[in-house]
Amino acid sequence: MSPLVRCSCRITSIASSGDMEFKIDFDVPCRTDWQLMIAISESSPVGSPQYGLRLRAPVKTSCARQPRAGPSRRCSASPCFIRATRRAQRRAHPGLPCSIRSCSAPDTYERGTRHMAFLPTCSFIGAQGIRRFGCAIAAVSALTAISAPASALPSFPGAEGFGAVATGGRGGRVIKVTNLRTSGSGSLQAALDASGPRIIVFDVSGVIEGDVVIRNGDVTIAGQTAPGAGITIRGRLTARYSTAVNNIIVRFLRVRPVHNGSAGEQFDATQISRNSKVMLDHMSIAWGVDETVDLYEADDVTVQWSTIESSATTGHPEGMHNYGLINGPDGHRITLHHNLFAHHKARCPAVANGPADIRNNVAYNVRHGFVHHNPARGQFNIVGNTYIKGPSDQLIPFYFDGSAGAGLKYFLGDNYIDDPGKFTGTVENPWKQPYLHPSFSKLNKSESYRSATQFNFTRDVPGYIPVTTQRAQDAARLVVAQAGSLPRDVVTKGVFKNMERRDGSWGARYVSNLMDGLSPGTAPADADRDGMADAWERARGLSSSNANDHSKVMPSGYTAIEEYINELAAALISKAAGSSSMLPDEGEIEAQIE
Repeated sequence: MSPLVRCSCRITSIASSGDMEFKIDFDVPCRTDWQLMIAISESSPVGSPQYGLRLRAPVKTSCARQPRAGPSRRCSASPCFIRATRRAQRRAHPGLPCSIRSCSAPDTYERGTRHMAFLPTCSFIGAQGIRRFGCAIAAVSALTAISAPASALPSFPGAEGFGAVATGGRGGRVIKVTNLRTSGSGSLQAALDASGPRIIVFDVSGVIEGDVVIRNGDVTIAGQTAPGAGITIRGRLTARYSTAVNNIIVRFLRVRPVHNGSAGEQFDATQISRNSKVMLDHMSIAWGVDETVDLYEADDVTVQWSTIESSATTGHPEGMHNYGLINGPDGHRITLHHNLFAHHKARCPAVANGPADIRNNVAYNVRHGFVHHNPARGQFNIVGNTYIKGPSDQLIPFYFDGSAGAGLKYFLGDNYIDDPGKFTGTVENPWKQPYLHPSFSKLNKSESYRSATQFNFTRDVPGYIPVTTQRAQDAARLVVAQAGSLPRDVVTKGVFKNMERRDGSWGARYVSNLMDGLSPGTAPADADRDGMADAWERARGLSSSNANDHSKVMPSGYTAIEEYINELAAALISKAAGSSSMLPDEGEIEAQIE
């Protein structure tokens, strides 16, 4: 395996007091900036540690890349300077200098290794024998073209697919949203405008009236922390096609932009395009004019357990352009699972490039279900999805146009189709199904693009976290019970009611009172304002007066704030599951299909 990070270490100065400074140089692949979380430790074979360590640079630093000449196309990252300073209470021998014994960097960060990879160990001789200072990468946000190692923590428990490599704001500061304004101190926009790794939590719930722009990456938006009613954005959620906005986790948000009636507005409801490492979980997104969700040219993406609803039929210069989700021609590695697509004409979803994993989704009242966005290339799994005809148009569950790129192959299996009067049942091989053939595929020698076996991305793509997969109809019941931002608002409830009654139609049906049926709550007491409830901290041995213990690594491997927000999410999901009579029995759930 080729190393992804190489490093070297050298002592830059030793003071007469025994203070020492050393420098670490990183050598990283030249594709995108690495985000390095530095953790430092001191060990000694005798005595107790007498040095404190502090960084000159921020704990999490983006290495500025300076391309070097040569065929390897590697880059030298900005060095980290680390100072080892004697602790005041341990200056028994302040005048004894230290001499360098060795300075080495024996380990590298490689594909397939654990996410904790040790960097330089600098050994020196001091007053109490040989002491060693070690520097470790505690977290690495992976390169655009390389997923994180398989053993790395996923975005959160239950995060699956290619986007589960996103770490968001892990290890960074906690920012509280304290009002529902569109800008200014305490707003969601202000938290998103901040730089550096950050986890955004909410002390309020309700509706934010206006667009919200993600200007800087390395961010987690934890909508599940909004007390009671959750958060709705009556506007767009957008990264404005900035390629610099990467490593994003967004959970439990509702996005509902309102078209103002002008022709040619053609906005997307949620647009996170040309970005990498994106995890969208339990979102409810509606009323896009172009696509409802635009992930054009995005890499390492998962959209899971979300509802993509009711795109608008007016406002686009091409006329009716009410589409679901797109991942365009230069996007790579996308997983879409356990989502509802409802009331769209097409692109439910449209994906250009594999590897792509499309499984356990439900599409209702759409003309085209899965389509490949030309020119398609690579490997696709389309497994365990459910397609239900609605009243607005005919149903074409799969549509492959005539454009085929390099290595295009599809595996389709266990896809359930409910088209009364035409076909109801499971399709394993659409090329052999008269209901579908030949209109679903315009490819020349169409069946040559079929794979007889499912692609094993877990084996073939380092770091891929497989999707827990159910049979199509069982998965549909889970989607009905749990998908979307929880608790559900009147818009999402209405869409599921449409599917239950087999009614509804295309087009955005704007709702003036987006809080109808929802009750805002009160944020729990949080004396140190670290984003974690005081009672929760006390129950886990943390301090409700220490604002820094949010970054403590818990036995789960997640930081304390991550564990807290993950538990809040799990409680919402559990409540939704428990209130539904449509869940399958435990014995009906299958393991991951290899």
